[in-house]
Amino acid sequence: MTDERRKVVLISGGMGGVGSATADLLVQNGYSVALLYRNSAARIVAEKKLQMGEHSFFVQCDVTRFDETRLAVKKVCEHFGEIDICIHAAVGRIIRKPISDMSESEFRGEFEAGFFGAFNLFSSVVPEMKKRRSGMLIGITSSSIEKGGGAARMGAYSTAKYALKGLLRKLSRELSAGGVGVYAIVPTLLKTPLTADLPEKYFEFAEAHASRKKLMTPLEVANAILKVCRGDVESGSSVSVATGEITAL
Repeated sequence: MTDERRKVVLISGGMGGVGSATADLLVQNGYSVALLYRNSAARIVAEKKLQMGEHSFFVQCDVTRFDETRLAVKKVCEHFGEIDICIHAAVGRIIRKPISDMSESEFRGEFEAGFFGAFNLFSSVVPEMKKRRSGMLIGITSSSIEKGGGAARMGAYSTAKYALKGLLRKLSRELSAGGVGVYAIVPTLLKTPLTADLPEKYFEFAEAHASRKKLMTPLEVANAILKVCRGDVESGSSVSVATGEITAL
């Protein structure tokens, strides 16, 4: 980066597979990064702080709670001054049931962190971005919602990702004229703590039948996010990590 001031990036789900890889890559490339996390063990957080160094800031926060999220954003602004880029990578545990077999609380739970958390986070950072007429919002969607895709027993998860993409699309239309860019990053299957409940044979099958012949890594997702952060992608775009294809939200 050529700017004297390091741009500030806020990442929800900052201790997750994608969030953590993104945080590392952005700090290495000259950004200051604030990580929001919910339940990570104190020892793991301490190790991450030591690894990332002075250009990182950690806030424990449940993004499903609006007031808690707004307070976390305030803490980040007090620490770094402002937020230039906001990345929503937080997502809850996937309930692997057909939608028709789910309870109301199970179905609703799929939306709490991934969708309502996005609303809470974005609505907390947007006012200052609008004042400055500058900023980026980035959401992590999923290939499970593209072209009718989606693995079995992930219907509620995919539905929540549809909702997130719709939120991003509407925010883009509302904010783009005011200088705030909105983007979706679209990964395929990842081997992360979120998918740790799946048997190894599932990944072996997916890898054998994938056109890429290998599973996607969190670092690949992080590199796609870095490209957006650098301003190499037009606002209102959805970026496929697997193919590099860029389409309108």
